Amino acid sequence: MRILYLIELPDNPDYSSPAIDAAFHDTWAYAMVSGDMDIPDDCREAIFSANPYFRPPGYPYFLATVYRLFGSDCLAPRAVQMFLGLLSAVLVYLISLRLASRISALFSGLIAATFWTFIYYEGELLENSLLIFLLLACWYVLLLWLESPGTGRSLVAGLFAGYATIVRPNIMLFGILLPIWQIVIFYRTRHKSNAKIKWRPIFLNILAVCLGLFLPISLTTVRNAVVSKQFVPVSANAGINLYIGNHEEANGTFVTPSAIGRFADCCDYPALVRSLERETGGPVNYSQASQIFSQRAIVFMKENPLRTFSLILKKTYLFWVPFEIPHNKVEQYEKLNSGILRLLPFSFSFILAVAIFGIIFVFSKRLKLGETEDSLKTGIAGFLALFIISYFASYLPFFVTGQYRTAIIPAMIILMAPVPDRIHGWYKDQDLSRLLLFALLWLIVFVLLSLNFSDISLDASRWHFDRGVAYERIEEPDNAISEYTHALSINPQHEKAKLNRANILFENGLANQAMSDYLDVIKANPRAAGAFANLGRLLYEHKHYTEARNAFLRSIEIAPDEPMFLLNLAILLEDPECEEFYDPDQGKRLRAKAEYLRTGY
Repeated sequence: MRILYLIELPDNPDYSSPAIDAAFHDTWAYAMVSGDMDIPDDCREAIFSANPYFRPPGYPYFLATVYRLFGSDCLAPRAVQMFLGLLSAVLVYLISLRLASRISALFSGLIAATFWTFIYYEGELLENSLLIFLLLACWYVLLLWLESPGTGRSLVAGLFAGYATIVRPNIMLFGILLPIWQIVIFYRTRHKSNAKIKWRPIFLNILAVCLGLFLPISLTTVRNAVVSKQFVPVSANAGINLYIGNHEEANGTFVTPSAIGRFADCCDYPALVRSLERETGGPVNYSQASQIFSQRAIVFMKENPLRTFSLILKKTYLFWVPFEIPHNKVEQYEKLNSGILRLLPFSFSFILAVAIFGIIFVFSKRLKLGETEDSLKTGIAGFLALFIISYFASYLPFFVTGQYRTAIIPAMIILMAPVPDRIHGWYKDQDLSRLLLFALLWLIVFVLLSLNFSDISLDASRWHFDRGVAYERIEEPDNAISEYTHALSINPQHEKAKLNRANILFENGLANQAMSDYLDVIKANPRAAGAFANLGRLLYEHKHYTEARNAFLRSIEIAPDEPMFLLNLAILLEDPECEEFYDPDQGKRLRAKAEYLRTGY
């Protein structure tokens, strides 16, 4: 399955030219390996400036290691990640084997090996596949610790959890709860055997797991402190993420506050920091910027308690919706348009519905669905449930995406394992009433979990738009126009698709068609600054200087802090052919202002 998907992947336009977070990871890793700093200034600043890491460094360093070992071609990281995916499926089987029979464990392993979301993310330059492997490795070592407690196993489990934390910092909450879980296990074990509690092994195991947890984190903390003189344990993006989740326009997903301007990817962050410097009138580092954004979010939450509470309720529901909430890409349409992924049968709702009953079967004594599970099984189910709850809770202050919830799915698949055994037991005992009752209850739960009660829906026009942008990056303008046109056929009001199509038409000499698109955008949105700016460029090239100047001025009026808009007007003012408006001194001043806005100098 993975080989077939690897063969299919190069047909995607973003295979060799990733976008957003994947592009940031790729740029970061490639620059570390090659030493090539020929990357956009803001990307270089976001990655290599004297600031704390903006994004967690765990995955980019993993990616850099892959590039150094196997070369920086497009295939290597995806092949390695798919190998990790297979190892993860094996770990799911091994852990499930402690909860259920070999057949049930094989079923769980099969689901992990063929679940479409896992395979999809293994084909992306994102952290999901690495994170899932690290978590499963941590859980497997914890399972071994349950069977035979020891400081060595505590240390290794902590190391896996610690590295997972510098891949995705939300894991830190689970890591903090691990020692508490160990104390509970020690207490229960001694209490059942009526043995005296020995505090020395408890202390040593807790010390070992904490040491393992904080060792990887301390490396990033020390690096951040040495480079920036700021205390940032992992990365400095918590503040902006908190603000994205809590502002007037927030809806529980990734919606950038309009007040901060453009934040399409991590390379936009230095520009946001410079805008804060202009607001505050002094230098602002990444740690201070994070604090400013956090404070804005906290002010919003304090002033709007009911709205904040409703957002938390909404995010609680969105975390469990039956589809993947888009972030970097529209994942659900990636599946529907893949010849391989669309054939894979299991859904998030199916896994969740079965896992709910798996947890019930492990813990419930009152339902009398079978014999009481032993302490090993409840211990395993306990730390898996602890992870799911802590990880879910860690996202409630921020925002929800399908990409981020993927980490809980392996735990859910493992918790499915007791269900087939229970069904087989009822069938073997010819207990038809319980079989029918279970089937009815499971069907009700599955149907409810498969329904979307939210106001969030999938947008096919965005999927085509993203593909159009990807085709532009690999310089295939005809395919890009086709995708933008397809996006507009689905959503005629898709402003960016029409604007991008107009830009390509303009660059290819189709001025009349481009002008028609620009005017359509402006008619639909009189504050479309980009449309005014590019219309001005078109008019300038065709020597309609008065109309070009008016368009440039309008773009600057709408977005006075956009450097490119100032440069457009500067070029016109410095052109001797524009006799009526020729003013090279004013053009020079505009260039200086644009450079200041771009760099802060």
